[in-house]
Amino acid sequence: PSQEYFKFGLPYETQQQKYIVPSIHGINHCEKIIQGEIRKVNINTRLAYTSKEEEFVNKLFYSIYVKEGEGEVIIIDWQPIEQAYNENYFIIKTNELVPYTYHIAIKYIYGMEEHIFKDLNEFTILEKKENIQLLN
Repeated sequence: PSQEYFKFGLPYETQQQKYIVPSIHGINHCEKIIQGEIRKVNINTRLAYTSKEEEFVNKLFYSIYVKEGEGEVIIIDWQPIEQAYNENYFIIKTNELVPYTYHIAIKYIYGMEEHIFKDLNEFTILEKKENIQLLN
């Protein structure tokens, strides 16, 4: 049709912005982890209100922070999430963290908009204790 000839810039019919929700696997919510463990944490990004429709996001970041009263103290500021062929992940080396309760936040940039999801997961680092052998 002739109306197709004079469309410039954005598509004639604007598409609805997709709302994407990240989820975390590799550390259970409220899990207690012994200091010194190394954990691989996977991030899935899916369309909201769906269970299996995953959406690729190429600008993913994570942050780890603690809560102090009403405020937050950033322990690891925004770091890029590694992207492999079929997964998004980051590594947590717990020997670098002191025993405390930590929270994970995920940030992504999609469609020139920045979205931040705080408190996606909470985990506690426990102090590593040396094995004590009882003598008989």
